[in-house]
Amino acid sequence: MRVRYSSAPRMLALRDELNRIGCECYIPMEYRQIGEHTKFVPRISNLIFLHAPYTYISQIKQQPEFINLSYIMHNVPFEKTKTSEALYVPEKMMNDFIRVTNEQNEQVVFLDNMDFACKPGAHVKITEGAFAGVEGVVKSIKKHLCVVLPIKGVVAVAITNVPKKNLMYIKDGSETETETETT
Repeated sequence: MRVRYSSAPRMLALRDELNRIGCECYIPMEYRQIGEHTKFVPRISNLIFLHAPYTYISQIKQQPEFINLSYIMHNVPFEKTKTSEALYVPEKMMNDFIRVTNEQNEQVVFLDNMDFACKPGAHVKITEGAFAGVEGVVKSIKKHLCVVLPIKGVVAVAITNVPKKNLMYIKDGSETETETETT
């Protein structure tokens, strides 16, 4: 969801209030140098993920303290026309995104170019290392093999420098191991 009129303190207060009423939520955070101090602040100033049924979120939005929450809408095809619906992120994708963005790791990079991040590519699963089990799309960024986790044009994060031997290509629900190089 988007948070209108957001600032870091408002975003964190909103997160705390949602947690207080029992609504699970997530804000990608990062350490940022602000003046002479390093602070842990939201990575994207107006983005919050809620883990709750649509009807429950609709009820929450009616409460005055949550009036600034708005759905992120996306177009979906519907019998020769387009209609909009609230963005839904599949649970596995969201869990992988949370796991990757919670890491304060130099391998994790947020991508600004959503056109590039959301282009189709080979679907892979990382088999070894700190991100074993994470699924995404394989891309080449600055001649380095990366696994990109895009969330439908909203945000994307890349795990950089993933060794090819640590990738398993996923095709139509089945997994196939990569060819291993021999020297």
